[in-house]
Amino acid sequence: MTDLDRQTADIVRAALRERRLSQTAAAEALGITPQAFSDKLRGRRHLTLKDVGLLARFLGLTVGQLLDPPALLVDVDEPETPEASS
Repeated sequence: MTDLDRQTADIVRAALRERRLSQTAAAEALGITPQAFSDKLRGRRHLTLKDVGLLARFLGLTVGQLLDPPALLVDVDEPETPEASS
């Protein structure tokens, strides 16, 4: 399981919890079995781009919200500060 897969699975789990939705409901939205959905969240199967798009729609999120790791986001409004020379 890649870091992106793990991050996306964590975001999906959190969104399901916040919305009080079941994994079974999410599996139905993807047109797969609950076991197949569980396998995708555990990294036994990969989430496809189609899966991510359907999950985003089901959860009321954008694809970007499911795929963008917050740690990699850069605030473009904040100017970079030069390092001080010693």
